[in-house]
Amino acid sequence: MSKIQPSHRVEPYRREISIRNYHADDRSGVFRLLTFLPNLYPRGFDWLERRLTDVEAQKAYCSVALVSQRIAGILIDTPKGARTSKISTLFVKQTICRAGIGTLLFETGMKRWRAQGTDNIYITVASIRKRDIETFLQSNGFTESAYLRDHYGTDRHELVYSLKLG
Repeated sequence: MSKIQPSHRVEPYRREISIRNYHADDRSGVFRLLTFLPNLYPRGFDWLERRLTDVEAQKAYCSVALVSQRIAGILIDTPKGARTSKISTLFVKQTICRAGIGTLLFETGMKRWRAQGTDNIYITVASIRKRDIETFLQSNGFTESAYLRDHYGTDRHELVYSLKLG
C-alpha cells in the first residue's frame, strides 16, 4: 500500500473544513479531541475545564476546526499582558494532520492578534511532542526560545517557542 502524500490529502478536506469560535456546546467534543492531556500534564482535564471556563468568560480565546461538522482541531490562547498572547493548545486530530487545519487555525489567530495589536506570541510544547509540531511552528516563524527541564515532573520537559509579529 503506498503512502498518500500530504498534498493529496488536503483537497478532499478543504471543502469540509470550517473554523469558528468555540461555543459552550463544544465542551464535550473538545474533551474527546484532547483525551491525551492527562498523559502529558498533571491534572490536564482540570486545566482544560478551567481554560474553557475562561473562554466562556471571554478571558481567553478558542477557535475550533470542524471537519464534516465534527471538532477536528483547536487553538486556545490567552492574553498575557497588553501585547503578548500564549497559545496553550494547538492540536489537530492525528488522522487528518497535514490537511491544512492547523494552518487555518493559526491564520485565524493571526488575524485576531494583529487586530488586537499583539506583538508577541509564544507556545509551550511537551518535549515528547516536538517532532509533531516543530516543523509547523518554524514554518510559521516561531523559534525555540527556552527549554524547561522537568517542568511538570521528572522527565516531563517543555519547550517554549516564540514569535515576534512585525
